[in-house]
Amino acid sequence: MRQIFVVVAALFLLGGQALAESPPERLIAHYPTDWKPQPAVAQGPMTVVQLLPPNASPQAFDEAIVVQRIDGSKESPKALVSAQIDGSRKNCEGLQVGPLDEAAINGYKAATVRFACTKSTRTGKSGLMMVVAVAGKDAVHVIQRMWLGAPVGANEPVPVPDTVIAAWDVFAAGVTVCDTRDPKHPCPSDKPKK
Repeated sequence: MRQIFVVVAALFLLGGQALAESPPERLIAHYPTDWKPQPAVAQGPMTVVQLLPPNASPQAFDEAIVVQRIDGSKESPKALVSAQIDGSRKNCEGLQVGPLDEAAINGYKAATVRFACTKSTRTGKSGLMMVVAVAGKDAVHVIQRMWLGAPVGANEPVPVPDTVIAAWDVFAAGVTVCDTRDPKHPCPSDKPKK
């Protein structure tokens, strides 16, 4: 697994090690080693990076991770996650929403939710999305992980493979925001454990 650190203008990847230029407040998430980050896109205070599996492209993928850093945002994690649900509801024939969890992550306010779309009006596919939003001191960090599959009826369950759910559970457990300036929000040690 590799770690991602999203900063204002770029995504730094160095085998799980932060570069000297990394900001003191960091979003850390472990993604599959064979996935590739696409070029970072800066849009005002927001930086967005998409990560894709091998042989996928931004125009054609069945799984993806999208990471956003919104510098200076004071929007609550719950509001950001709820906006993702509302946006999906407009483009989905049948939306199934799981519980919204507001458990803190490393001492920061956070919100997490999973929801399924039976058939997207944009792609014609069903999908599952997990959204994790964490409000740090400098920025709000949002991670979206998505899976796309065959469409189903509006009241039918989306046929997500158990292996996908298991991988997402591991991924979600590793998401954290830390700050090298603040011992209340410690960064994981890069040193090997004895």
